[in-house]
Amino acid sequence: MDTPENNERADKALEALNRAYEIDPYDKNVIYSLGDMYDRLRNFEEAEKLYLKILELEPTNMENYYVVAGFYKKYVPVRASGASGEQEGGEEGKRAFQKAEEMYLRRIELDAESPEGYAYAAQFYEDLQPPDFDKAYKFHVYRTRLEPDNNIPVYAIGVNRFWKAHRLQTQLSKEERIELAKVAEEALLKAIEMDPSYSFTYYYMGIIYRNIYAAVYPERKSRYIEEADMWQQRAQDARKKELERKRLEQELKGLK
Repeated sequence: MDTPENNERADKALEALNRAYEIDPYDKNVIYSLGDMYDRLRNFEEAEKLYLKILELEPTNMENYYVVAGFYKKYVPVRASGASGEQEGGEEGKRAFQKAEEMYLRRIELDAESPEGYAYAAQFYEDLQPPDFDKAYKFHVYRTRLEPDNNIPVYAIGVNRFWKAHRLQTQLSKEERIELAKVAEEALLKAIEMDPSYSFTYYYMGIIYRNIYAAVYPERKSRYIEEADMWQQRAQDARKKELERKRLEQELKGLK
C-alpha cells in the first residue's frame, strides 16, 4: 500500500542498499537486493542496470538468466492477439518481452544439452497472456529428445495440446481441435506407459474426453462422458497411492 509510512521505509531501505553498493559494487546479494528495490518502486531503468550487472559478474551461472528473465517478465503486458510479440503497452512492453525471451534462449545456448533450459522456455511461452502454445510445444519436444525416459516432458506435450484445443476453441476448426486432442491423448497414453503412478496424467485424459471429444462429437457425448469418468476414477486411485507412498516415506524418515 502506498502510504507515507511505507514510502519512508522504502526510501530508507533504498538509501541503505545504495550505501552498501558503494562499499562493494561486486556483491551479488547487494546488487540483487538493490535491483529488486528499484523494481518494487517501478524504476525499470535502474533495476534493469543492476539485473544486467549480475549477468556481467557471473555470465556462466545458469540461474542468473532465470532471475533476469523473471524481472523482464513482470513488464510484459497482456498481448492484444495470439501472435507472439504483439504486445500492448507500447515499445517498452515489446522490449520487455523480447529481453525475457532472449534470456531463456541464452540460457539454452550456454548448455544446449540440459533439459532444464527447454523446460523453463516452454513455461515462459505458456505463461504469456494469451499463451503461445506452439512455441512452448517445440521446447517440450526438444526436451523429450534429451530425456527420452522421462514421462514429464511427454505429459507436458499432452497438456499443452489439450490447452490449445480448449483455450482456442472459438478460433480453431472442429478438425483442428480433434487433431490436437489426438496428439494430446497419444502423448498422455505414452506418459502413462512410462510412469503409471503419475496421477495428473489420468486427470488430463479425463478432461480431454469431457471437454474436447464430448464437445466436438455431441452425438457420442454420453459415451465420452463415461470415458472421462473412468479416467477421473483412475486419477483418484493413482492419487491415493501417491499420498500413501508419501506417508510411508515420511514414516521411514522418522525411523532413521
